[in-house]
Amino acid sequence: MSWSVRIGRIFGIPIYIHFSWLIAFGLVTFLLSQAPFMSMHDHEWSWWGRIVAGVVTGLLFFASVIAHELAHSRIAIRNGIPVKGITLFVLGGVAHISREVTSPNAEFKMAMAGPLCSLVLAVAILLGGVIVFGDLNEEDLNNPVFWLTLCLVVMNLMLVVLNLIPGYPLDGGRMLRAVLWWGTGNYRRATHISSLMGRGIAYSLIACGIGVMLIAATDQTSNADDVFAPFGLWLAFMGWFLQGAASTSYHQAKTRHALEMLNAAEVVDVDCPHPLAPSATVQNLVQDYVALTGYRHCPVVEDGRLVGVVNLSDIKSIQQQYWRVSSLEGIMTRPSELMMIRREVSALSALERMDEHGMSQVFVMDGSNILGVISRDGLFRCAQAKVAGK
Repeated sequence: MSWSVRIGRIFGIPIYIHFSWLIAFGLVTFLLSQAPFMSMHDHEWSWWGRIVAGVVTGLLFFASVIAHELAHSRIAIRNGIPVKGITLFVLGGVAHISREVTSPNAEFKMAMAGPLCSLVLAVAILLGGVIVFGDLNEEDLNNPVFWLTLCLVVMNLMLVVLNLIPGYPLDGGRMLRAVLWWGTGNYRRATHISSLMGRGIAYSLIACGIGVMLIAATDQTSNADDVFAPFGLWLAFMGWFLQGAASTSYHQAKTRHALEMLNAAEVVDVDCPHPLAPSATVQNLVQDYVALTGYRHCPVVEDGRLVGVVNLSDIKSIQQQYWRVSSLEGIMTRPSELMMIRREVSALSALERMDEHGMSQVFVMDGSNILGVISRDGLFRCAQAKVAGK
């Protein structure tokens, strides 16, 4: 996800924060610091005390969100699906996986793991509160710490309820897609239906948010606008973000389906028809290959066998006066270090391998010969043409 900053790793999985998370965190902190229980006469806190308490509680809540996403990630890894990272954003969090699940059963388990983790956390925090506060006497009920603990329980339960809403890409929407996929056997149709549900729910959230803000603005009998106006704004923003996520997710599903229908040989965007020998010089590469073909990748072949590949970027470390005496053998990338696939492999598999290894290109092999190179941009251009029916 763009506009994100990495903050660390947990169990080897990178954790990122999206800029929209700051909005959510700010609203959570503000709402908690302004809550009525923070000003109870027996334990009235200063302004700074309320802010600190709101920040700490907000951080604990978002730690719960990370646990929620880690549960998704652990199930994904158990099903052989690599996880590239977890990003916190306005709706909570999202685990980035390198490829989609291959069965509705695995999809359902992955989707269910997050809400189940949040439910367990809510119960654990509630039990901890019962142990700490014991009989819940009048002094406990006037203690803001008790109410902040209860807020953590409620927020985790809200996380469960929110994610179980049957609108893609929320967990409930993914569970719905898994059920539809299992029932119809059609992954694309199941994704389409669950995405439509997600967009409908998004527009409902926007309408509810606007309604809450209007009610808060017209209520002259209380200070409702201090709390309900930000809450309404949050609902509307969540709806806007969910609508975008649902549309993007469905577009990605259509793109992946289009790539699944193509093989690697059909999406090669750079041919490699003219290999050079390992003894060829950098000057031969520039004058006899790049200048004539315009290609940036050159296969190096010896006795009909691929022994390496040279990219234009490989010659940057060599000064031009040495091009005549520098051989390709000294700068080429060996086959063991290249990402290569067979020509009959699906284009989707090529994309998944690039995602998994963080690379932008893959070489397509025809036997022991390089047929060409597939770039990430070229893949998406082919997918867009396929979707458009061109």
